[in-house]
This record gives sequence, structure tokens and C-alpha cells, in this order.
Amino acid sequence: MLRCALALVPRPSVALQGWIPAVRCFAVGGNHMALIRELREASGAPISDVKAALQQADWDMDLAAQELRRKGVASAGKKATRTAAEGLVGVASSELGAAVVEVNSETDFVPRNDNFRALVRAAAAAALEVAPAGPAPSPSHGLPLDRLLSAKTPGGESLENAVANVAGMVRENVRLRRAFFLPRPTGGVVASYLHQGAGEGLGRIAALVVLAPRDPGTELAGPAAEAAADLARKLGMQVVASAPRFLDREGVDPVAVEEERQVLRSQALGSGTLGAERFSRGWGSGVVSAGGAVWRLCVHAMS
Repeated sequence: MLRCALALVPRPSVALQGWIPAVRCFAVGGNHMALIRELREASGAPISDVKAALQQADWDMDLAAQELRRKGVASAGKKATRTAAEGLVGVASSELGAAVVEVNSETDFVPRNDNFRALVRAAAAAALEVAPAGPAPSPSHGLPLDRLLSAKTPGGESLENAVANVAGMVRENVRLRRAFFLPRPTGGVVASYLHQGAGEGLGRIAALVVLAPRDPGTELAGPAAEAAADLARKLGMQVVASAPRFLDREGVDPVAVEEERQVLRSQALGSGTLGAERFSRGWGSGVVSAGGAVWRLCVHAMS
């Protein structure tokens, strides 16, 4: 980087001896430029902040990084009251089950940032580690955010600090909004579907589907388990597309059922289809089967 200053310097001339203007340039040393570049790439902070932090720390990388982090946390605190309605959802899964998290930002530009995407993946991985080790998830399968924010990321820092650091990098309010975990039932499968994918395990909308056999002694393996997982993914796609309001028949509001029957009855009668009443009575009573077993369905969608 060059710093330029205007100076008057004497220059001998055959025709004229006197003062003429000239430009004198001062360059930041090559080693300093390398430090600026390295810290800029590592922190994601604006180059002006990086340079100021290095100069304040007498070009000590560790001290400068600590100063940038301190400023980032302070900046994140100031932005915490601003609306964050954009962002991404992240999914992570293992033999124990699957976790889904939502991390918000203020603008739709930030979700394209690599540091933000890494944060969402780290949050999903942390949820996957925290959930099985703690108490059973709530009936809604939600995870307590305080426990998740205190979890460690692969870098060794708490997830709460990681969120604050990314907020400082992108200069926006970044927050972990919610997280869920669905355990894999004995003999069953858990599968996910991500809509508007933004890289591995990331998207704008996610659905988790659990398929479990009614017979506790049933255990699927090999092709049968793969078929069940494929069915669960396809069901997840339908969940994302149709945004269902209820999980199972027992939880359906009778008023909502009658409203849907009226709609279906009107559509069938309007098209001249026979058996409209019989069709409407049978609405919502389908059976899902896969791999030779009858399954009960549990879904969760997040957008």
C-alpha cells in the first residue's frame, strides 16, 4: 500500500535552477503487507480495521487478532436489536438422529459469505453433539439455545463467541434463532430434505422426516432401509412444498378437516366427478408403507 505526499524538492536543470513540485511515495514494508493480507483473510474484517489493529499492536498478529475480536463482539452487541430475518438453515445427521438449526442475518447477501456458512454448519454439528448427551428433547423437539450456545465449535471456542465473531466480520446482526433434534427410533430412519441448497447441509428451507415401524421388533437393513430413507426424503420434499399444519391424524383440528372436505367436495362436484362425498370422507386416511413394514410418520419443517 502506498502513502503519497506532495513535496518540493530541488532538481538541477540546464535551463532552470529552482524548486519544482514532485511526488514522493512511502510504501508499507513487504512484511507488513503480508501480515495485513494474512489477518484480513483470517478475520474477514475490513482492511482498514485490520491495518489499524496491527499498527496498534505493533504488528503483532496475535494481539491484533484479539483486538479485532474484541471490536467484533462489541459491534455485534450494538447490532443485536436490529431485525435479522434472512439467513440459512443447516442440517447434520448421524446414527443417533438428525439436527436442524436456523441462523439469521439482516440481509440476503450475508448467507453467501463463507464464514457465515461455516458458522451454520458448526451450529448444526454442535446441535447434533449436544442433543443426545442431554435430556430428552421437548415434545416439539426443540433444543435449549443456552445449552447449544455454550457448546464448543471445531475451533475450540463457544458457539456463542463464534456467532459474535461472524457478526463482527459481516457487520450485521447475526443470531442463532432455533434448533431441533429428531432421534432415530429403533429400527427406523431419519432423513432430511433441503430446499434452495446453499452448499452441503445448507439451504433456505429444511424438513426432517422420521419413519418408525409400528412393530418394535422390526429392524430394516440394506436395501429395505435405503428404500425407507428414500421415501422419507421424498416425504420431506412434499412437506417443504405443501407446508402441512399437523403432524398426525390425532392432532388435526376437526374444523380444519371440515374446511378441507368442503373444498374437495366443491372441486369434485364442479368437475362432475362421481363419488365426491366418498372421496371427501376418505381424505387424510392414507397408509404409508415401505420395506414390508407399516410406518408411523413424524415430520418437522423449518423455513
